[in-house]
Amino acid sequence: MLAEAIESRIKDLQARKQRFLHGAEMLRTLVLQCMDTRGEKAISSPELTLGITTRSPDVVVTDEAAVPSRFFTPQPPKLDKKALKDAVLTDGEVIDGVSLGNGKISLTIRRK
Repeated sequence: MLAEAIESRIKDLQARKQRFLHGAEMLRTLVLQCMDTRGEKAISSPELTLGITTRSPDVVVTDEAAVPSRFFTPQPPKLDKKALKDAVLTDGEVIDGVSLGNGKISLTIRRK
């Protein structure tokens, strides 16, 4: 009976943890959207600093079969996304089966 009670408590706490994580992510998204809308890149306070950074666009593979074999690492065949991203972003190469996704912005929080 105690084991069942503990199992029930664990499930309740795991659900509570997920609610807290979801709430934190929603708050983070809200702060990011507000800062982006206002055009603010950083906000400083005595306790923390909030900053928005722009990330480079991700490589989106739409047809893996059309990507040249040099972007696959041998044994087992696996797409080398870093080499693919470097070729597309750095070298400006156009590769069949690959397109660029939208760049993302992210919120950085540094505690003092």
